[in-house]
Amino acid sequence: MLTIRISIPLVLAGLLAAASAESPPVFNPAGTRSPTAKPSVSHPPVSQQLPDVIDADSRVLLERGEFDRARLRCESMIESSALVAEPGVLAGPYLCLAEALFALKNNEGAALAYTNAIDQLERSSGVFDPRLVRPLEGLGKTLMRLGKFDAAEEALVQAKDLTHRNFGIYNLVQSSIVNRLTKTYYSRRDFADASREQNFLLRAHEENYGEAPQLLPAIRRMAKWHERTGRYDLARNNYRRALKIMLRAYGPNDLRLVGPMRDFARSYMTTPRGANRVMSRSGANALMDVIDLYERQEFTDAVDVARSWGELGDWYVVGGRRGAARKAYGEAGKILQSAAGDDASKGSDLFSRPVEIEYEDVPIGVRPSRLQSLPDGIAILEFEFTVNAEGRVRGSVAVVRDDLKYPSFAFRVVDRIKASRYRPRIVNGQPVATKGVRKILRYDLTRRLPSRSRETAAGSGDAQNQVDGSATPAEAPESQPSESPESDAESNQAVDHSDSGSNRSTESTTPGSDR
Repeated sequence: MLTIRISIPLVLAGLLAAASAESPPVFNPAGTRSPTAKPSVSHPPVSQQLPDVIDADSRVLLERGEFDRARLRCESMIESSALVAEPGVLAGPYLCLAEALFALKNNEGAALAYTNAIDQLERSSGVFDPRLVRPLEGLGKTLMRLGKFDAAEEALVQAKDLTHRNFGIYNLVQSSIVNRLTKTYYSRRDFADASREQNFLLRAHEENYGEAPQLLPAIRRMAKWHERTGRYDLARNNYRRALKIMLRAYGPNDLRLVGPMRDFARSYMTTPRGANRVMSRSGANALMDVIDLYERQEFTDAVDVARSWGELGDWYVVGGRRGAARKAYGEAGKILQSAAGDDASKGSDLFSRPVEIEYEDVPIGVRPSRLQSLPDGIAILEFEFTVNAEGRVRGSVAVVRDDLKYPSFAFRVVDRIKASRYRPRIVNGQPVATKGVRKILRYDLTRRLPSRSRETAAGSGDAQNQVDGSATPAEAPESQPSESPESDAESNQAVDHSDSGSNRSTESTTPGSDR
């Protein structure tokens, strides 16, 4: 092991002491604290579940993804009963039709069907019927997709207020509604209102779960929100809180601790350089704790240990500690060299090529008139360079392809590439330089908006590596899953609030050989 780990106060030790000094967590789904209460489930209690007005057969079709069949079935029900049905009878068919049309991306049709379902329920049961929550939320998410954020806010606020009236202020039925409201406010750049909604949702989960493990997804979501809004210290406070809860619930040897420890460390790495980034030692300590945790397991997975050493090396690369990074990568290489069987085969590609770990995006700097003159399709910028054994870009950066034909912008990207950081390739247990590394930026010009300014095509995308011309996912440090605008609001995971106008993707390619 590396001598740099000796006598450093690690993160878990302090958190474990703090957790031990606190009273055990108590839990009650109703929000009151009881000394005998125990954690159970992380979804809303039965008393907080919404009634469904869609008939069972239609619901089965929707759940199976048979949206065309569901649409035809519900349209038939509406047509056959439209003239004789009592108010409210068609609420279910209209809601089913709306959900099918939304899934089929017929947004105008979905909005109309949701509105008809709302009208049916209001006419039959009044404006406080809890069955209105689903169609109101559906109308809100459809209007969001159409870019009508003010109207979406109105529908979502009405749905949220209905959950308060029927299930209490801190109910969990409203979780997806609050997430959609957050996205609505964020899209309008109303950051204060968006933060208010996320803080409220965390409070609702606290009232239901106390400091039990069921609170962890909400804490993680709050931490990710703080990272997206540039409040990295608050994000780290949430990761510390999550670790304390997990230590009390699971003990110091549980592998579930790995996720929040990695998140804690990455919050330093993702802080932009211009935001007074300080690579605190506590981030490296958290990654060392991950290594120790894996090594304490009865059956140690060599690939997991090697990957963790690689993440520690990434930390040191970003922090400018080149010698420590080289040692950490060397340790990862030695572990993989000594691995046998499945571990050796699984780890063979882990460090076989450079992996980008830091790159600050460049908003596109092309004049609107020139941008509009380019043909529709994908515009590609491609660059070639060398990554040395310390993960730095060295030597000249060649512009291989420039479909935008705007040299000043390409030169700005070159400057950012030179400042980027990579995990180097490892050969025979040691990091080595790699020539011929390529970075490809793809701009989707079909999404240009004539009224937008120079940032029309600015955005960020997913990184990939490519070897010998075949694209494969990068073996980068574990990243968080990205959710669609629809699915993220249904879960208790972090909400992705990236700019909806983003239309750039990026990939790095390497020859995959020592040159």
